[in-house]
Parts: sequence; structure tokens; C-alpha cells
Amino acid sequence: MLARAQEAGRLAHAYLITGQHESLRREVANGLAALALRVPAAKDGYPQHPDLRLIEPESKSRRISIEQVRTLCNDLSLRSLTPDGRKVGILLDAERMTPAASNAFLKTLEEPPPLCLLLLVTSRPESLLDTIISRCLRLELHDGGAATALSEREQRLVQLLEGFARRSAGKSRLAPAYGLLRDVQGLLSEARAQIKDEEEGEFSDAEKRYERRDYGAWLDEKEEYHKTQIETRYLAERDRIIGTLARWWGGRLREAQHRGDEPGANAILRRLEALEQLHEHLARNVQEALALEAAFLEAFATE
Repeated sequence: MLARAQEAGRLAHAYLITGQHESLRREVANGLAALALRVPAAKDGYPQHPDLRLIEPESKSRRISIEQVRTLCNDLSLRSLTPDGRKVGILLDAERMTPAASNAFLKTLEEPPPLCLLLLVTSRPESLLDTIISRCLRLELHDGGAATALSEREQRLVQLLEGFARRSAGKSRLAPAYGLLRDVQGLLSEARAQIKDEEEGEFSDAEKRYERRDYGAWLDEKEEYHKTQIETRYLAERDRIIGTLARWWGGRLREAQHRGDEPGANAILRRLEALEQLHEHLARNVQEALALEAAFLEAFATE
């Protein structure tokens, strides 16, 4: 569909690429950028092209700043370096824009430069301004093989959720909910430890390779980079785990709607709202353990 739109000159000026699986979102953004720039899609990452600009959350706060957005918009307004004239801007984790950055980006969306394609990639479009969403063509991705696409950790979480459903059927949910909370916290601790081991292992390899050369300043920067990567990768894994919780309740919601169980559906909607609020609290750096406990009491312990 997108290839036909490109050939007919009918590509929209902005696309909102959403879906729960990060690999799918990035694959489509990679392919669409390559399509617009008329270059091969990258095997890993995004096309290397002088008219492609990409921004993503920076620093430990994982926010997209107004300075990043202003630089992106300024670069996209410059003359293209290729005869085709097309320029592409990609915003990864677009929901992480600060309010000031969102307002600055909205101005570019309202009056985009000629031949400019903007790609907003996010798993949580509801966190974006309505005015931004309304100016993008939405591409909502669904993986037909979602069960096999789940990571090993996500599959274990689904099994834990099924166990929770069995233990809490017709009984008080409080104890099973706290048990599930401990299990999820265990998965998160395991994820952080694995990521930490991998990143520290990479830095250790670099340190051994360059320890006898005059690369002290570079190694300091490299160490700081890996520390930031630990936090960035952990937050992404945490988002995937919370997304799995929401998808599990989403399946129960569809079952309730199919049965015509309106009270049950409304109760599940309240549980989903608690998980959405958890996302918001964590994005505002609310203490993780407290945010998780409050959300789990609402999403899993209430009758």
C-alpha cells in the first residue's frame, strides 16, 4: 500500500507508526524511510542518507527535548542534498517529547516543509497531543504471529497471568495479586541484571582493547554511554512487560464484550485504565515499587 502511494506521489506528510512490538514499528519506519528516499532498507537500524534525520530520547530521563525538535525541524527545512528533494524525519519513542517539544513539533506538522516526510514511532500514541495525532496518518501494526513474537520473558509473564486467573477465580484476589506483583518484580530484576551484565561486558571488552593507548577520555565517554544504555534498555523492557499486562486484560475485555457482559467489561476497562496510569506515573519518574504496587492493587486485586 505504501509503495503504491509512493509511486503515485500520494504519501502523506506524516505517519504515526504504532503497535506493541518494537521490532515491527522500527521495521516499518525503516522501510518507509527507505521507500521515500529511494534507497535500500537498512538491515540493522535505519538508512544512512544525508536527508534522513532521526531523534530519540536522550539522557537518563529518556525525554525528547525542545532543542532536539528545533534542530530536527531546522534541518528538514534546509535544501535537500539529493536531486530527488525528499527529506525524512524520524522520531523514535515520540511519546517521550516534553510538552514544549510537542508544541514546537506541532508547528512543523501544521506547516511541513515541501517534500518532507515525518515518521512518529510510538507504542503509546495516547500520550501524544490530540492535535499531533489528528495531523498524522496512523499505521497501527498488528503481528498475526504475536504468540511466537513474544520474548521468552513475555511468554513466562503470560503463564504467570494465567496462573493468577486460576488462583483468583471465585476467591479473594488480594493474595494472588500480591503474588503476581512479586513475580513481575522478579522478572524486572532479572531483566535489569541481564542488561547490566551485557552492557558492562561490552565496556569491559573495549576497556581491555584500549587500556594501553591514550584513550582515557574516550573510555570515560564509553563508560557513561553504557551506563545510559543500561537504563534505556531496562525502561524499554519494563514498557514491554507492562504492555503484556495490558494485552492480557485486553483479551479478557474482548471475551466479556463477546458474552455481552457489560458490567464485566466495564470492570476490565477500569483495570486497563490503572495500567495506563502506571505508564504515566513511571514516565514522571514516580518511584517504581510504589507505582507498581498501587497499579497492581487496582488492576488485579479489586473485585
